Amino acid sequence: MVDAHFRYALDGLDAVRKIAEAVPDPELVVVTVGDLGIVRDIRTFVAGVEIDVTPTYSACPATLAIELAIETAVAAAGHEVRVRRVLEPAWSTDWITAQGREKLPRTFRLFQMSLEHMPLESSS
Repeated sequence: MVDAHFRYALDGLDAVRKIAEAVPDPELVVVTVGDLGIVRDIRTFVAGVEIDVTPTYSACPATLAIELAIETAVAAAGHEVRVRRVLEPAWSTDWITAQGREKLPRTFRLFQMSLEHMPLESSS
């Protein structure tokens, strides 16, 4: 087995970061976890890579799904991976990328338009 430190010293961690950051957010599928800036750090450990993820808020119900999706995507590309949840510092909207900021307003406009066309329930 090739030591992970040696493997990633040669290949770098950029490919792993691209895979992890391409995972779609399960609640807002038009943005990725990379767009939201929740992939905080990627580093090597003895057998592979460790990825730090900071949820958008500590009680986010999608956190486990995001962690598992990142782990699955990176492992499918042939990497030993473990994902670590990091709550401090707390996530900030400042971490959203420029690309994510472009995608989000469009998403909310579409959501608002769908609500405007939704029939109201009758109270009778």
